[in-house]
Amino acid sequence: MGTRVLLIVIGFFSIFGCASAQEEKKKDSVYNTGISLINQKGVEAGIDYFEKNAIQTGSYSALFGVAWGFWTEGNLEEAEKICDFIIFKDPKEVLVAHCLYLKGHIAITRGQHDTGKDHFLNALPVYKKLKRHGDIYKTTLGIATSCILGKEYRDGENYLKTALLANDKAGKNLGQYYYLYSRLAFGEDRLDEALRYSRESYQQYKLIGDKKSMANALSDIGFYLFITGDFEEGLKKTNEANQIIQNLGLVKWSYYNSINYILAYRCSGLPYASFVEKVRFWINKTEDMDLEEMLEYVLNYDCM
Repeated sequence: MGTRVLLIVIGFFSIFGCASAQEEKKKDSVYNTGISLINQKGVEAGIDYFEKNAIQTGSYSALFGVAWGFWTEGNLEEAEKICDFIIFKDPKEVLVAHCLYLKGHIAITRGQHDTGKDHFLNALPVYKKLKRHGDIYKTTLGIATSCILGKEYRDGENYLKTALLANDKAGKNLGQYYYLYSRLAFGEDRLDEALRYSRESYQQYKLIGDKKSMANALSDIGFYLFITGDFEEGLKKTNEANQIIQNLGLVKWSYYNSINYILAYRCSGLPYASFVEKVRFWINKTEDMDLEEMLEYVLNYDCM
């Protein structure tokens, strides 16, 4: 179903109040189930699940799940349209905060780090007011992401420390926390630390069976192994990541993993132009500035 049609259907439901009180109580369960499908069975499975629930119940929470699925697969424009629709309809403040959180990630992907940070900062007071400790933790990590990718490393590290303190009450998985520490270490050219943190991230995601994030972490491990000189093990981890990516249909992550293949092939004297073309196609389609920066890094990397 097209996004425009889906929004019209949800808009119709909102006018006539078709979502029952019982359905509203189920929204967290619906959302968690959909996200689990995305992480374990692939993006399309999660989006299909959310779309069906959104149509059947008129639930804005399920509609937000569709937006999250679109963002996960790299469809930033469609994800943003849905978030703007939800905010315009002004449902419960917590869902508006969720949309601001997602818009923060969309902005970061486009390289708009200050805009992303503002979205996170606007969402944070709502979560604090409602004592949603898990969302406080994740949103603080979002602010840290804005800083780290914007090369404000000291601020980024301070927000990481704040996030860890917030997680004392939340008890959330630390996979993203360690991932961000790996990016911080990489940005400061502490490559051995970056590798160590990426391995910690993988182990965290493995604890909860988050296959999507495990693939991403394996790709990171492969990348750091390459640039610390272990090409054989780096290629092994990259191939492991690729297997999960193919099994789950993780389109977006296939382009990030291609960064590793560019580095491996280029430094081995093998043809790599097809990988570059593939990555540039995705950058042009999604405005993914982080991926563009990584591409420039591997194209200019000194293979020695």
